[in-house]
Amino acid sequence: MFHIWKGATTNLFCIFCICLAKVEHNYYWRQYRGKIPLDAFNAAENLYVAQLINQWLMPGTFNATTKEAYSEQGSRLTVTDNFKILCDFHSDNFYWEKVNIYDLVGSNLNDLVVGGSEFGATLYVGKVFHDGEWKIGKVFAPLHLLQGLRVWDDKNQRHVAQNFEVLKYRERHKIEDICNCNCAK
Repeated sequence: MFHIWKGATTNLFCIFCICLAKVEHNYYWRQYRGKIPLDAFNAAENLYVAQLINQWLMPGTFNATTKEAYSEQGSRLTVTDNFKILCDFHSDNFYWEKVNIYDLVGSNLNDLVVGGSEFGATLYVGKVFHDGEWKIGKVFAPLHLLQGLRVWDDKNQRHVAQNFEVLKYRERHKIEDICNCNCAK
């Protein structure tokens, strides 16, 4: 015999909501296997955020037309396999914000998408329109020796931008916004 008391469903739902609300960043990286994942974040026309490995884990550009991924490693690094693509089932959680490198301090670093690390520094994801095309690359925060958005120029040499767009991720709603019940307060 089952005894269901008033409010049992609401309490169970609230417990479920609390578990969801504690997760702030739900993005993830999927291995590229010849097809763009259905949940891949489209950063610009035919461009996706890639994560390459070459001594370090670093963000870069995946061009869906050429099926190549690029990042900066002193010059343009090009790979055709063994890289990942940034994904999220809710790509509207991502947004680009125009910044100067010196804006990226303190709490302004909180919602940045982390793309890897190099030389012990956290790398963030940035993009810039340079040499007639969008380029996605790695951002070193200010006060680091390599500060700025690092991409490549049309001669495949390093280009460092101080003004660019940085990829941010919207925080999930607070528990009170998701679940309107007494157990969350």
